[in-house]
Amino acid sequence: MKLALINKYAERFKTDLSNGLLDDRLFQYRILDNFQKNWNIESKDLAGMYKKCLQSDTSARLWGGSKNSAKEEMLKMIHVDQDFVRIMFRDLFDESKELLLRLARFMMYCKDMDSKVVKEFGKRIDHYHDLKVLSFYLSFSQPQKYCYYDFRKFLKFSKVIEIQKLPEEFEILRFFKITNSVFGILTKDEELIAIRKEWLDGITNPTTSGLLLCYDFYTYVAELNE
Repeated sequence: MKLALINKYAERFKTDLSNGLLDDRLFQYRILDNFQKNWNIESKDLAGMYKKCLQSDTSARLWGGSKNSAKEEMLKMIHVDQDFVRIMFRDLFDESKELLLRLARFMMYCKDMDSKVVKEFGKRIDHYHDLKVLSFYLSFSQPQKYCYYDFRKFLKFSKVIEIQKLPEEFEILRFFKITNSVFGILTKDEELIAIRKEWLDGITNPTTSGLLLCYDFYTYVAELNE
């Protein structure tokens, strides 16, 4: 990973941010703010709470859309056994447990609910809860620690900044480690932080939006090089 390349793209990133060329990404921060305000796994109306958190007038791409998506399947799971879904999320967010095991268990629990979902709703093609979707839950609940995972774009980014050993899709722990390192580099740029603060004015608190900055940056770099 070459610092000079990160700094080179950071300069262009700042310019495009200032000129409004990245405004189509602002919806993500509205979702983050909404998620942070509404997430409550103990809510009596778990389905209603979940819908509020995964709501956007602009785009549902972070969770795969509205139909045949993680959101649709999770609402089905909540319908058939909301108490078990509470257990699933409590386990996923339990930082005292090893992350890879939490991710694997969550996906296993989704699979375990197949029979209940099929019995209530008919054929089930997929539960759609892959690493990308689980990273959404983690990164929007704890944005200071986790970054949203888009492997295809992260792989492109890794090639551009010349990471010596390119990541594999299953290496999400490595992804979190690299993105935290990149985030540390970006946040040392006082000019970038000031520009981003102005960009996010009235939408969300830039100091609590955390590694969503890194997601913006690595996808920006990837898209420039596609």
